Amino acid sequence: MTLNQLRTFLAVVELGSVRGAAEHLVVSQPAVSGAVSALERELGVDLVERFGRGLRVTPAGVTFADAARTSLQHLDRGVRVVRSVEEPGRGAVRIAAIATAAERLLIPRLAAFRREHPEAEVHVRVGNRTTVWDALRDHDADLVVAGRPPSSLAAEILGRATNTLVVVGLPEQARRSRRDTLAHMSTATWLLREEGSGTRIAADELV
Repeated sequence: MTLNQLRTFLAVVELGSVRGAAEHLVVSQPAVSGAVSALERELGVDLVERFGRGLRVTPAGVTFADAARTSLQHLDRGVRVVRSVEEPGRGAVRIAAIATAAERLLIPRLAAFRREHPEAEVHVRVGNRTTVWDALRDHDADLVVAGRPPSSLAAEILGRATNTLVVVGLPEQARRSRRDTLAHMSTATWLLREEGSGTRIAADELV
């Protein structure tokens, strides 16, 4: 079992075909088929099967793909860590941040970091709360800048900051009593962020 075989199999799983994987990896289709067949022989199970004119991943293949993906992510992280130890100024870090944090917190700090470490690699992914925490859980990110960390996630919190949310409405709503305002908010039309956003979760809890 080789790293190339694992990466090839994952490309087949993600792209859904031998042809797509071959084009993505810039290799021949027989090379892709051979790599998958070698894995199947070693594991003693079918990872993919014919389905109509194409193929589909077997239940065993789905399970193995999850394990292979996690293993490769751990290995890739290990390579980055080792290189960072040897040459700290030329290391690499993957950051996932929610949009607000990326705009207001991350940009100036990244600019300062790049000035101090011009040869370091920094990869930034911007998404909502759900996607960025999923990236950390799936080892697709080394650092997350976001709110409401899931209690089930085994992660270390390096820093905290307040994040004040303000409800914006028509001027006449500000003249209502607190009780009337809350009553009105429960029936008013809201402009909301998408599902998975921390701001959306806070708004849903409010009303």
